[in-house]
Amino acid sequence: MLLWFAAVIAASVVNRQWRLPGGFTLGRATSAAACAVLAVSLLMSPNAQAEVPGPELLQELENRLLQPPDCVPRCAEVSSATVTVNDTEVRIRMTIDALETVAVPLPGSARGWRPELVVVNGSTDAAIVRGNDQLLWLRLAAGRHNVTLGGATTTADSIEIAFPAPPRVIRASGDGWLIAGIKDRQLLSGSLQLTRLQSAAADDGVVRWESSRFPAFVHVSRTVELGLDWRQLSSVSLRRRVRWACSYRCCRASRFYLTA
Repeated sequence: MLLWFAAVIAASVVNRQWRLPGGFTLGRATSAAACAVLAVSLLMSPNAQAEVPGPELLQELENRLLQPPDCVPRCAEVSSATVTVNDTEVRIRMTIDALETVAVPLPGSARGWRPELVVVNGSTDAAIVRGNDQLLWLRLAAGRHNVTLGGATTTADSIEIAFPAPPRVIRASGDGWLIAGIKDRQLLSGSLQLTRLQSAAADDGVVRWESSRFPAFVHVSRTVELGLDWRQLSSVSLRRRVRWACSYRCCRASRFYLTA
């Protein structure tokens, strides 16, 4: 049908009339009739309809799409981690091995220390999302990756760094910090405890509301009188403009022995 229609169009274009075997002619007289026949044939052709998959097939396709990889839950592992802390920053360098494209939770928590900088294989263009558990998740492709995290220590004297994915081997070092939670290069309780060491010569004048540097509000002085009646006098005074003192008899005994 299409070949016959093309022959009719060609005869009309060259303005000639061709005679075919069997008494058929092609030319100006037959072009309009050919167009009418082609239009009728197209209208009479059945409509092509795509088959809509059934619910069972759609459910099977969805299951295949959402099926987890065979390596779950061991698709990624933190092979090693190195923690370095100084007066202003905590830096964590990790080596992560992934068998599939997965999301790995990063060290840190909502209430404790959390990273402010994430570098993956030397690039800061990392795919990070915050989960419902307020953890930061890093998307990694299959392979080995070098991940570096950085975050400020603020003015706190104690810092807790949680590791949702504990590393196989961990090392930590810090100048002026006491590091706890590591034994034989293993993380004991899933988190690292950092405590700032107080130095009298390194007083920076910053008030830190921690137990090791809690500001003194009162001054307590005690006087022990060793006589016939032994007693202890305690005087408590505020280290403010308003001062007050009190004394009380701590103990009274006729005989009292001191032992070394």
